[in-house]
Amino acid sequence: MINLVKTTSTLCAAGCVLAVLILGLMACSEDQPEGDGSTNNSAAPDETAPDAVSTDGYPDHLISALETAAADNKIVMVELHDPSCKTCNDMDRAVFSKPAVKTLLEEMIHVKIGPDDRGVINKFGLSIIPSFVLLKPTGEQMPPMLEGYRPSKRLAKELENFNLIADGQPAVDLGPERHPQFGKG
Repeated sequence: MINLVKTTSTLCAAGCVLAVLILGLMACSEDQPEGDGSTNNSAAPDETAPDAVSTDGYPDHLISALETAAADNKIVMVELHDPSCKTCNDMDRAVFSKPAVKTLLEEMIHVKIGPDDRGVINKFGLSIIPSFVLLKPTGEQMPPMLEGYRPSKRLAKELENFNLIADGQPAVDLGPERHPQFGKG
């Protein structure tokens, strides 16, 4: 019975990552029309509202966040999150509550999406829970995508770098991270 519990627990953790991979593959295998699939083609070419970037397949709360970001000139941090993910919950409790991270996130719009949001997962190639994609106020993705656990000091530095990138400045090299959970989902 003890081995079964340990095996079930291990399978549950691995299942989160596997589910995201399967959903992403299923989304890739569906027949998709050529182009971005957007039904809103009436935007002017020089418009920088979120409609300039295809939001096809995005959940309503992410579309709303992008509209707010465009109006308020804010970065959007999209987090692939699952309430059953231990790493996600650890970050909610121990990382996002830290003053340096909290202050930086107050300047951004933080949106959580779940494993069922296949359009977003597929578009950004998310494969680890948690993963973080940062978008300019125009909806354009800023590299790099952040995957897995981030210690608070590292995440604060990464968020500062995204502020620099959004302002058209070069990012600062942060060097390697030695935290044992770094990058793990």
